[in-house]
Amino acid sequence: MASSGTTANLFDVSDVMEEAFERAGLDPAELDSRRIVSARRSLNLLLQDMGNQDADREYYRATATVTSVANTSEYTLSTLGSDLAHIWTIQYLDTGGTYHTMTRMSYRDDIGLNNASATGIPRQWRLDRAGDGDPASDYVLHVWPAPSVSGESLLLTYYRRPDNVTGLSQDIDIARYWQEAIMAGLAAKIAQKWNLDRYPALRAEFMDAYNRAQMESNPRTDVVVAARGYGFPRRARH
Repeated sequence: MASSGTTANLFDVSDVMEEAFERAGLDPAELDSRRIVSARRSLNLLLQDMGNQDADREYYRATATVTSVANTSEYTLSTLGSDLAHIWTIQYLDTGGTYHTMTRMSYRDDIGLNNASATGIPRQWRLDRAGDGDPASDYVLHVWPAPSVSGESLLLTYYRRPDNVTGLSQDIDIARYWQEAIMAGLAAKIAQKWNLDRYPALRAEFMDAYNRAQMESNPRTDVVVAARGYGFPRRARH
């Protein structure tokens, strides 16, 4: 018999929840709406927490451009909305087509600048996440020195937040090789609420699945490990 010939996503939110409830020792056929809503809430918290731990960084990597304004060192990142989790790198592209690498500075470095009003090619940056944590209004990018020219580009590489789960027919916003970790993690959260005896084992299964997925999400290269004059290849992840 021929195989299906497709590698499309197999599981939507309802599939993941049903699998998680079964692993937690609960019959999905007996679930009420309150537990389904609770499981959806746990799933969103799981995705958020995994994002905080930099899970699947390649999948959530995104880019954006902020246009420079002369003599302006602060830029509100409202165009990114709630999509922004944190910034990875920034380059400054001048009108001559030259890219300038910028380095991250701390809050202490920022407030300690002796020539804070300097202008030129920006060399350092800091993301201020003060306030209630809403990126649309609170996230402010500080650069130093302030650009001396308007219309040039700050090229951001950042990590976005996973899409919220709002319906049972949706796909979960995560790469396919993280699906087992998502199912195991949700099963552990469900057991923590309604079947505590199973929680320790399910938590351990989640950590194993998480570690395997994290290894898979990192680029891999071939290396040779030599011992006593003999060499043999190993697959290493970096």
